[in-house]
Amino acid sequence: MPSLFPFTHNWSTSFKVDVSYKTEIIQSRAFREQRLALRSQPRKRVTLAISPTGTELRSFLSQMATRQQTEWVIPETTRAALTATLLASGGTILDFGTTAPAWATVNSYCVIKAVAGLVLAQITLVVGGAVQIATPLTAALPAGSRVYPGIVGRLETSMKGNLLTSAVGTFTITL
Repeated sequence: MPSLFPFTHNWSTSFKVDVSYKTEIIQSRAFREQRLALRSQPRKRVTLAISPTGTELRSFLSQMATRQQTEWVIPETTRAALTATLLASGGTILDFGTTAPAWATVNSYCVIKAVAGLVLAQITLVVGGAVQIATPLTAALPAGSRVYPGIVGRLETSMKGNLLTSAVGTFTITL
């Protein structure tokens, strides 16, 4: 199971999502352009900036040295959905009202913004406006809580960054 990327986005720079398709362009007998898909799903690339400080910077440098090529999940904060009802502690059903968000599919990941921080959950069932997650939540989730789709991937091996001081850094990462 992938890990939740523990570093938050620095909103002074943009959160960029690129979607690329792979197609072959052929010409029909009537000299019209036709496109054939060479990939079943488009490739998605996310670029964001982080600014860790102090112990968070040391943790970032350590994790990038040891775990860079593991799978990470980053919340796509530009596509939030709000829960409609309270979810008690130990609950596994997120209620979104009449319909679940379009990104909520079986075996995908979502990131829940709980009171204690972000929580990674795998979606196991979607029925109407209800989404079941694999692991029960450890704390209650109030109505109106934000749930984000999780983007799963590996970080690119090349990474840009600046150490402003020994305790402050800014890095641009791509997943």
